[in-house]
Amino acid sequence: QFRKQKYSVNAFSGRIDMEKKIKENYQLGIGASFTKADAITNNFIDYRNINTSEYFKYLFNEENRASYAEFSGEKDKLSFKGGLRMEATSANGVNHILNETKIKRNYVDWFPSAEISFKQNKDYEYSLNFNRSISRPSYGDLASGGLYSSPYVEYEGNPNLLPTYTNTISASANLKKWALYASVYESKNPIGFGLFYDETKNISKFTTQNFDKETGASLG
Repeated sequence: QFRKQKYSVNAFSGRIDMEKKIKENYQLGIGASFTKADAITNNFIDYRNINTSEYFKYLFNEENRASYAEFSGEKDKLSFKGGLRMEATSANGVNHILNETKIKRNYVDWFPSAEISFKQNKDYEYSLNFNRSISRPSYGDLASGGLYSSPYVEYEGNPNLLPTYTNTISASANLKKWALYASVYESKNPIGFGLFYDETKNISKFTTQNFDKETGASLG
């Protein structure tokens, strides 16, 4: 068989941040960002008269607008930092051969964070932290259509992948020459890899997929 595969990504991003000192020990920060990306998959497969040739052209585009506010300060032995980030995302995936819209998503997410520290003296310091974060799948993983690696294995993107959301709580303590750290986290929609057999094409497909959740802890 003969394969012609083309994959490309065009991305643009911009960001602005501002900080303002309030009185002597307090500070306010605000900012905004914008990201736009277009990913195109264009594949052609010629089976040399064994099967009908296949054409595949898929366009995925995503726009993300984000803004945040953060307030921090110190008073006596106590220091703190708190913030909130908002992200508005729109994503579209279109199969140009079938003229079908495979993906159409519009959603808004909120990501709070907080940190507090107490410095008892120069030898003893304690801190507690919480944050919610997001990890988006790469555009390569989202690209639909297969990428041929051998007569037996094909890598296939998954345009239905969802972002991974993670809540993390951590604590640390500095005790003279000792440093202790502990954290726990829970992730929703974690992304992993799987190998599946396609009986129709008689080939194994290696692809990414979302799982239900992942939890973990660390101590050091």
